[in-house]
Amino acid sequence: MCSDNTSDLHGRNDYVQYVSAKCSLGFVLTAVSPDGICSILFGNTRDELDKAIRSEFPDRDPTYGGYGLDGIGAQTVNAVEAPRAQISVPLRLVGTAAQVRVWQLLQSVPAGDIITYEQIAQRLGAPHTPETVSLACLANRIAVAIPCHRAVVSRCDIGPYRWGVERKRALLDRELRLPVEL
Repeated sequence: MCSDNTSDLHGRNDYVQYVSAKCSLGFVLTAVSPDGICSILFGNTRDELDKAIRSEFPDRDPTYGGYGLDGIGAQTVNAVEAPRAQISVPLRLVGTAAQVRVWQLLQSVPAGDIITYEQIAQRLGAPHTPETVSLACLANRIAVAIPCHRAVVSRCDIGPYRWGVERKRALLDRELRLPVEL
């Protein structure tokens, strides 16, 4: 479930609160606004993530902690560790209309599958190209819940990832080892 707002977070009642936790890929930060999860970031340390979230939302003065955030953070860690796990909190997609279309399509790619930038561009049509799809993936600020790691250049080239190729490879390896559901 997502909100496809194509503007930035704004308004007096908007806030960003976040929580971070250790996971197998380092640390993961989950940030929420009044409309839902607005950011899931990976990092090597909590300090790195604290700086990153402030950089993502410099006009919101993000604050650590808040009501219900531990549960949301636990859902995020679970989604990292168990690729089929779902995050039940709505997502707040903030980007251009073209970026949001890419991110929405990626949410339909199941764990264990990959899709090429070219396939995404073909499905979405103009103005999307493999290059604009790649840029939309790199602009994604909601890791795992918007699974940009499943978008690749080709079957032989996984391509870049906002949080590092090693994390992308680890996420894909984990998903490709999923047991077959009967």
